[in-house]
This record gives sequence, structure tokens and C-alpha cells, in this order.
Amino acid sequence: MPLIDGDEFVLGDAWTGCDTYVFLPHDHVYERGEYWWEESSIEQMLDVSPPNVHYFFTVLSDSERDIAVHAEPVAERISETLASMPEADAAWWEDRLHVVGEPAFRLPGPVGLLTRGIGSEGFGIDRFQRIRGLGSSAWVNAYDEAIGWYRSRLQAVGHEPPYWNFESDRQDFMDTETVTEIEMWGPATADPGDDGVIDFEDRIIAQYHDVTVELPDAATMATFDTLEIEVLFECPDRNAIEFDNCGAWDYLAYTKLWDPESETWLEMARYITTYHRESWWVIDATHALAWLQEGGERTFRIEWAPSWNVQPTAITSTLRLSNRGKGYRPTQAIPLHQGGVFNADYNTREPVTVEVPNEAVHLELRAIITGHGADSRGCAEFCSHGHDFTIGTFNWRHVYSEAGTAQGCANRTGEGVPPNQYGTWWFGRGGWCPGEEVTPWVHDLDAHVSPGDSVESSYYGLYRGSSPASVGGDGNILMNSWLVVYE
Repeated sequence: MPLIDGDEFVLGDAWTGCDTYVFLPHDHVYERGEYWWEESSIEQMLDVSPPNVHYFFTVLSDSERDIAVHAEPVAERISETLASMPEADAAWWEDRLHVVGEPAFRLPGPVGLLTRGIGSEGFGIDRFQRIRGLGSSAWVNAYDEAIGWYRSRLQAVGHEPPYWNFESDRQDFMDTETVTEIEMWGPATADPGDDGVIDFEDRIIAQYHDVTVELPDAATMATFDTLEIEVLFECPDRNAIEFDNCGAWDYLAYTKLWDPESETWLEMARYITTYHRESWWVIDATHALAWLQEGGERTFRIEWAPSWNVQPTAITSTLRLSNRGKGYRPTQAIPLHQGGVFNADYNTREPVTVEVPNEAVHLELRAIITGHGADSRGCAEFCSHGHDFTIGTFNWRHVYSEAGTAQGCANRTGEGVPPNQYGTWWFGRGGWCPGEEVTPWVHDLDAHVSPGDSVESSYYGLYRGSSPASVGGDGNILMNSWLVVYE
């Protein structure tokens, strides 16, 4: 690629497998005629960028004249930004901020091809060598009343590379493990079409799907101390951008297990869908090993949209069974407390008494908690609610203080929140973020509860430190909690 300073950038020569690459067009598709480079801070983009990213500023044109109009000014702004930085930082970013010296429509190869088509809003190359879209660059601090939405800013794009790093680092760790994988639905197990072959389209489901899977026998299941559920959501049209292709809303999603004895679905894992973007989760569901220890044929449900607003999605879902050398495995998940409507009656509940088995060698509290809906206080999605557990001599209180903050979710792209969704993804929520897995709270009880004890567990929900009041609306807490027994 020719650069404006006369040099060339050759990706094959620069490739290390550790860097990411982002291509930024000057003329954003949602703001034709308003050049978002001019309204954006390069420094703010770099403030949220990891050090292993290269940025390429491309002029979305076939006219040489536009290089002088758009590329030369951004090159000057980059020079000014570098001059204001500490010397070491400036030296680092000088080699990673590139202004392309030829109109993008004239560029040969994939860069020119992408900018003339599906990559006209910008694109990137991640550490897996995959070409990635950049999503929506609308930013929370750039609301414009004239258009009723948020303007594009380079700062938004800076949140994309941290998420790519998160995905790559997670995969690196997964590759180190010895795991038994059981695909529940995907390329090998989806129902084939009329031709008898499982194609991509055969994996597309609109709302939920029940699958029956054969697990290893009880002796083999007893060798596992860890269970994760890996879930990949892909847009149904592989030849289109994510917007208006992937599901539009941040809905609750679950993996559940059918319990024939109680005739109920048991929650194994919870995650939240994105606003119009693809997503990939790996969720700890170790407590569910207690329900699966007999092995054999079991029925699971993968669910992610309400019946009144389905979201067709290509699904791959896999159980990951492993032994991490803990020295014990779950044998019971004893239900403790659940959530409910977050009002004055929320704490009208009795303590739960649990008889701890003599055979227990490890005990833990495990809770999955998220807040949803909106009463006049913004509860329980956007209000700061707290949760207080007491089990024996153990007490734990957690407050979702990030709920309602402007960037509570935007600040966590490096922890697994998919960035630049086509919606209000930035705002902090009460126990969740759009597109993120809901990580269970897990607490060791060994110092507080002993095998053979009869122990009492109590729980209270809190709003600003006190019991919630009834103010109208339908805010609610979705919670499942268990005392998990390991032997």
C-alpha cells in the first residue's frame, strides 16, 4: 500500500500474528458529506487503543484530488498529535498511524475491493487473519439532537482492537487445554437439508432449539471438574454487513437442561445478544456438572429471542468438558434464592436451610444475577442495585455501581463486551452488557461452612443500600443461586 509520505506498507512483511490492522475511510457511510475525521480526536482514539494495532486512514474515492483535500490534513493532524505526546509514545505510534497516499478505489487487491463494497464503513484484520467489520462508530458523547442519534467518532473505533485481543487471548488459552468437546448444534450436528448435507443455512434458527445429546458414561463424566459452554452467533446472510442482518436487540439468551424429574428447564448459562453484531461466548457452567454426572442422553435448549420478535441466527453451540486438576467435582447444586419483581415485596422471603453432605470436600456459593426492565428509577436495568447473601458465617454483598453510567459497558471491550454495536451498547447495566456472557458469581465457603452442617442461607436485594420500594413499573431481578457441593 502506498503511503502519503512516499513509503509503502507491505502486510506480508509486517505480519507477526500479534498485531491487528484497522482501515478507516474518510467518508463514513452514515454521514456522507460530513467527514468524521475532522470532528474526531486521534488522541482519544489512541487513549483506548492497545499498543498492538496499526491504523490506516484511507480516502474513499477514485480521485487524486481527494488525497490533498482529505489525506494531507489528517497527516498533519497526526503529526500534531504525536508532537503533543511523551517521546516514547510518539515514537511508538509514529510507526502505526498510516495515511494511505492513493485513493482507496484505485488500490489493487482486497483493500480496494473491500472499500468499494462491504468494507466502505471501514474494516480490520484481527490476529486470526480474519477480515472484520467495525460496526457502528456512533459514540456516546456525540449525541446530535438534529438527527436524534449519536455522531461517528474515531474514539469508538479504538474500542474494536481490545475486543479482538480478548478473543485471541481466550483462544490461546483454550488451545492449551485438553478438552472433550460435544457439539450440541452446529456444522456437524444441525439438521441437514434435502440434499443430506449440513450447510451454513441449516444452522439458522429463529428463536430457540431443543437438542438431545449423548454424553459420556457416568465413569467418564466423573473425571471432569469443569464445564464451559461455547456459543457462536453468526449473521444469517454471509454476504452482507452485520447491520439489519444479525439480530437487532439485546435479548436474554440461555443454555438450559431439561430435568424430567421436576419437569423444568435448569439454567446452565446466561448471555445477552448484541445489537446487530456477531458474537462468541465461552461461559462457565461448572455447577451443571452436578446435573449431568450420570451421563447418557440429555436434552438441552438454546434460546435467545422472544416469540414475538424472533432473530434468525446461525448457531454453533458446544459443551467443553475438562479436568483442571481441582481435586473435586460438583455432585449437587442445591437451589437457594431467586429474583423477582424489584419492589417493596421483593424481600418478603424466608431463609433457606441446607443440610450439607458429610462427603463434601468443597463448597461454594454460585449466583447468576441480572437486572432488567425499567420503573421510574430506571430499575433494574439502569439502576444501581445490590445483593446481600449470608450463609453460615459467610457474608457477601455486591452492588452494580456501573449501572446507568455512560460508558460502563464501553470500558469493558477488553473483557469481552463486543464493541460498536448498533444501539446504546455503551451504557452500564445492572449485571450485564449487550453481547456479553453473564459470568456467575462464585465464592468459596470452605472457611464458613463444614461438611455435615445444617446451615441457613439468607438473601436481600438492595436499592441504594435499603430495601426497594414500590414506585410503579415492571423492573425485575433475574437470579438463580445455588450452594454447590463438590466431592
